Amino acid sequence: MNGATEETEMCLHTGEGEKWFQTNYFPVRNANNEIIAVCASSKDITEKKLIDNALSKIRAEREEYQYRLQSILDNTPLTVFVKDLDGRYLFVNKSFLELLNLNNEDVIGKTDFDITTTELATQYKKVDDEVIRSLRSVESEETINSETGGRHLLLTKFPLFDKNNTIYGVSGIAADYTDKVQYRQKLITAKKKAEHAELLQEQFLANMSHEIRTPMNGIIGMTNILMGTMLNEEQKEFVNIIRQSSDNLLFLINDILDLSKIKSGKLALEQIQFSLKKTLDATLAPFIIKTKEKGIELVFRQDPAVPQQLTGDPYRLNQIINNLLSNAIKFTETGTINVDVELVRDSGQQAFIKFSVSDSGIGIPEGKLSSIFNSFEQASDSTTRKFGGTGLGLAITRQLIELQAGTIDVSSAIGKGTTFAVTIPYAYTKTEQIKESKLPAVQQDNSALKGKRILVAEDNEINQKVIGHILKKVGIETVIGNNGREAVNHLEAGETFDLVILDLQMPEMDGYQTAIYIRKKLQLNIPIIAMTASALRNEKMKCFELGMNEYMSKPFSPSELFQQLKRFLVDQPSSSTDKLKQTAKPETALYNLSLLHEMDDNDYFCEVLQIFLETTPVSLKEMKEAVLYENWETVHKKAHKLKSSLGILQMNSMLELVTAIEQSARQEKEAEKIPGWLNQAIELFELIRPIIETELNNAKAINV
Repeated sequence: MNGATEETEMCLHTGEGEKWFQTNYFPVRNANNEIIAVCASSKDITEKKLIDNALSKIRAEREEYQYRLQSILDNTPLTVFVKDLDGRYLFVNKSFLELLNLNNEDVIGKTDFDITTTELATQYKKVDDEVIRSLRSVESEETINSETGGRHLLLTKFPLFDKNNTIYGVSGIAADYTDKVQYRQKLITAKKKAEHAELLQEQFLANMSHEIRTPMNGIIGMTNILMGTMLNEEQKEFVNIIRQSSDNLLFLINDILDLSKIKSGKLALEQIQFSLKKTLDATLAPFIIKTKEKGIELVFRQDPAVPQQLTGDPYRLNQIINNLLSNAIKFTETGTINVDVELVRDSGQQAFIKFSVSDSGIGIPEGKLSSIFNSFEQASDSTTRKFGGTGLGLAITRQLIELQAGTIDVSSAIGKGTTFAVTIPYAYTKTEQIKESKLPAVQQDNSALKGKRILVAEDNEINQKVIGHILKKVGIETVIGNNGREAVNHLEAGETFDLVILDLQMPEMDGYQTAIYIRKKLQLNIPIIAMTASALRNEKMKCFELGMNEYMSKPFSPSELFQQLKRFLVDQPSSSTDKLKQTAKPETALYNLSLLHEMDDNDYFCEVLQIFLETTPVSLKEMKEAVLYENWETVHKKAHKLKSSLGILQMNSMLELVTAIEQSARQEKEAEKIPGWLNQAIELFELIRPIIETELNNAKAINV
């Protein structure tokens, strides 16, 4: 009534429910402009009110959702950020700010060029551009220097799309795996320390065994001299026992290293034919004297069904029985020690023979039966103090038995004695009694070797003189090279030889590389004999795979060398070629430069080889580091990149290995095989590198 207008909203409760009305109140005036009434106009706004309430609720829920999302992102250990297409930060979480020690105001609306170095910002932008270009996620590894030191991050950047599937930004999520890297580094350090400690242990054992062997050799040598003097029967028996005991002791000294050899898989077993009776007689002989001295009866019984001629390792059988009898005598004061040999099973090709050693000694507590085969373990501390010993004997014994596919069982009772039962399968022939040849050795006729010409690559001067003297004695003309490079120079100069002898370990170009050069580059089928001071099985197989024809270990006997030379040089004229075909294994192409030669461009040829020689070692090193940290994505990328250059040079063997690495790393399957494959690939590259270098130098000489 005072002339103002009012607007109100009112909720009315009706039979149909709540109804909302918007009412406008305004004055009504007469001709004199006097207010004479109030007019009200109402409008039903129920539907609008419901919509407004719904929108308010949605806004409230959205704010709550954003708050919760922000809370989650701020409390996650992952670093999260969002950028627009120009690289400006739209959002970062708390972890991002803490990592870089920044505030929101320092980052939002800024680019990487504003908050970090130009070098890093350029690197980050390059990855952003790749995400925007490819519309796919990109993974990378980053190292950030923070107040707490260097942090290792695994960063995944991916595109953000709107409802129209149009990219509007780039988001990134980074996981901090610094602790994992440090933990792995600690493991690597610990592994190196353990390997170093193991190496020191092996060196110590080797040095000690060497020091002990020196006086032992004197004992054995003087015993052999004494055997050649006038002795009566009793003295001969005593000297024989001394010699046998010395031999057994020498075997035991040598076997100090067996435990570490067994664990590393380096212990080799003999497979030779031997007389079981002679082996057991020799083993038991010294113990007969020991038991008599101690007042113990030693009883030996053997089943007549046991074959007497067996094929296996008699030295290890001697060692096993020796260890068991030594323990039996050590722990038995009175009574009897029984050694029983019986045939358990005969398969027609193998005889399963059981050797039982029983004593009436102090016995072993039941709770200790399972641990006595552990290294440096004995039944009790009192046993060690009273009887001595290292606790290695039974540990080595069990592992020697298991290496021969045998078994060992033990049963014991305190105060009543112990029984060890060993079962080992041996091969044998139905004709057991094989007469030993008593014919004198036939003097070799080496006259057919006279006039032959042999090239020897050997870097040791003493070995040069030895082999030169041996070959000269039978009239062989010998040319000596101090390394593989010098040997190759003789062949490239057009000199002709009937055979090549290669030492495997030489400077500049070793025996393997020289053999590859002769077979691949020079295309020569001349017989090649490898010589080495080691005798590893994989080394021998490697020689054959690279095209060598024979493999001899140093030191060698002259007769053995002449026998091999006659195989290749004296047989029928076609024999050398036949021997090459029979002995050498099928070769896999190590490299082939035909694709490069087809380009008919020597500059291009040189450039490709130069790049290959410069980049391949770097790629292999980076792959090795990535394997060390199990960064399979990097391994996959590096292997994939290396494949193309290997394909151009047709390095098929290495290409197969790198392809296997790539596939395994991409799928993260059989990852445990990758280090082995990579080592083989590196080894192949080192073999081929000097040859590729020679190819490059020859090509450069053409340009000059």
